[in-house]
Amino acid sequence: MTYNIIVGGSGGQGVMSLVDLLAECAIVQEYNVKVMKYKGLAQRGGSVRAFLRIGDVESPIFPRYSADLVVSLELAETLNLLEYIGHETKVLIADYRIPSVLNAIGIERYPEDLLDMFSKSGYYILPAERDLKENKLPVITLNTYMLGAISVILSDIFPKNLILRILKKRLKRFVDENILSFELGMKRAIHLLKAP
Repeated sequence: MTYNIIVGGSGGQGVMSLVDLLAECAIVQEYNVKVMKYKGLAQRGGSVRAFLRIGDVESPIFPRYSADLVVSLELAETLNLLEYIGHETKVLIADYRIPSVLNAIGIERYPEDLLDMFSKSGYYILPAERDLKENKLPVITLNTYMLGAISVILSDIFPKNLILRILKKRLKRFVDENILSFELGMKRAIHLLKAP
């Protein structure tokens, strides 16, 4: 058994924390785990990505088009992950938007029609921004929201109870908010999987 997972987003979204938690969950279950993180300009809001491989693997990097799961915490950052998406890849995308510096100063426009393009491709798009706002949850819980969705998509390797146990152990603040965000992500993923 092998799982190839890549998680991407913008600096400050908690991509690294999310991958660390997934890795710990797999290690606790005595799986072999390899991780590779690319931070780039993370502190400046630049692209961040992390590879996570679980099972009979020797390297953290995997070939293009061979991810089992692609997770994007920022809508446009999904474009940077397309090369890992194959025919059998499951793709989870938070509809959260973080305009780049070039967007903010008017040199570039934020890509349009991404939601439509990704929906037509059969990707799972989670209305994370709306869910967090409606439940008055801070943006820093977005990664636990996506963690909840991952626990539904790959429940065999990331069981809910184990993730929650590790999450509660790791959290230093916003514990209740993160748990609620996790549960919202789970509910949203269950709903998306049932949709025709």
